Amino acid sequence: MAEDDPSRSVSTIIYVDANTGDDITGDGTQAKPYKTLAKAEEAIRALPKNNGDIIVQIGDVFYLLDETLVFDENDSRSESSTVRYVAVPGAELISLIRK
Repeated sequence: MAEDDPSRSVSTIIYVDANTGDDITGDGTQAKPYKTLAKAEEAIRALPKNNGDIIVQIGDVFYLLDETLVFDENDSRSESSTVRYVAVPGAELISLIRK
């Protein structure tokens, strides 16, 4: 993992926050996070997977999913890039609940 291996670099951090995010006006930055994990997944699929690790930082809230979030080869890593979904630093609980 990038945080354990100083030789690995992080190319992209995408932020998701169900409380303050917006899938229309958000851009995945900390200042303008996405609202849903599905939007973050869509953004990841458009990124190159050869420039370093991609990290999705998830805000400390409950996420109600309208449909099952399905990962496939488009969400996978390459030899030079991992894709990780993690809680934001200090988060106590993240719950994914299917409606």
